Amino acid sequence: MWPSRAAARRWRRCSAITGDLSELRSQLESGKIRVLAALSEERMGGPYAEKREARGLFPMSRFGDDFDSYVKEQVAGFKTLAEEVGRK
Repeated sequence: MWPSRAAARRWRRCSAITGDLSELRSQLESGKIRVLAALSEERMGGPYAEKREARGLFPMSRFGDDFDSYVKEQVAGFKTLAEEVGRK
């Protein structure tokens, strides 16, 4: 069970929360939280794009069957690597 937002702020520990960007914006700008992922039909620009670039991340724009195939390819590649180093 996830803690409430109020409890997470009070205890200063929380693994993850979900919320609308408009309600999280002030906490994000103050540095109290980090955005790990954002679901949106359109790319977010401005400070979000700048932070993404500063951290060396790239925009991901795969959806549906294309995304599913990409994930399966990545998993297969990691399985192969694990087998090569003796992990199964």
